[in-house]
Amino acid sequence: MTLRRLMLTFALLPLVAVSAQGQTNNLGPQSSAAAPAPYPDTREGLRQLLRDILAAVHAGENQKVDAFVKNLILPEYKAWFVKVFGPLEGDRLAFEYLKDLFEFEGRTQLLFVTAARYDVLEVEVRRLPDTTEPISGYLKAILAAMKETQPLYQALLRKSGTTTAMPLGYFVYADGGFRRIGLGVLGALSTLPPPPERIRVGGAVQKPKLIYKVRPQYPTPPKTDGIQGTVTLQAIITQDGTIGELKVLAGHPFLVDAAVAAVRQWRYTTTLLEGKPVEVVTSIDVIFTLSR
Repeated sequence: MTLRRLMLTFALLPLVAVSAQGQTNNLGPQSSAAAPAPYPDTREGLRQLLRDILAAVHAGENQKVDAFVKNLILPEYKAWFVKVFGPLEGDRLAFEYLKDLFEFEGRTQLLFVTAARYDVLEVEVRRLPDTTEPISGYLKAILAAMKETQPLYQALLRKSGTTTAMPLGYFVYADGGFRRIGLGVLGALSTLPPPPERIRVGGAVQKPKLIYKVRPQYPTPPKTDGIQGTVTLQAIITQDGTIGELKVLAGHPFLVDAAVAAVRQWRYTTTLLEGKPVEVVTSIDVIFTLSR
């Protein structure tokens, strides 16, 4: 953790302390923030919102994109998680959401910018539990943990004419708008099923299963200074082929952030063991070379 982020963490911790009256201060924007446009609490409403964000990215309307992304933050996340999941689980999820907020805007914008760059135009949305499609045990456990039932949306951005998809996380409708919850936040629920079986696979063996790759953007100062090299990461690939955890094993510190930002968006085909999906621990080398 960088010194700046460590200082931010200690500076912000008092803001999430619960007072004697049970009130909480939050980092997210207040509910008075105006949404860029009204979108109904429906599958089509979320689909239209995501299409509008992609259109703004394509048009280079940066301020509009910023406004869209800021409005995807839960305005009163502490109160919302406690209301929906109860005090114990709500506190746990609110803390995970707080940690995610440090990179929320940058990571969310990067998802849409990458999608626009690769012409990811098809938007798929599921509204749970209002769906006829099969629901995994993991999602059933999330829905069962809710003390106050709330529709939970899943959204994917799919590259036209391919099976390659970018999961955007979960969405809920709160304070008059759609709010995004990162994939890892709800994973902090204590009532979820035991972690899936995990196997270790060499990087060379796992590489052919890569179906969606985002090249890292060469940071300007290192590129100008002629800095090259390889960043080696240890990755946990989840059962659905998305990147779970990432750990930096080696690499120039000026290149690490760009490598991590790119690899977080990579997608793999599901790995099966005796016919069942498993998680994979593998190593990934991201090479930065000026001759590329």
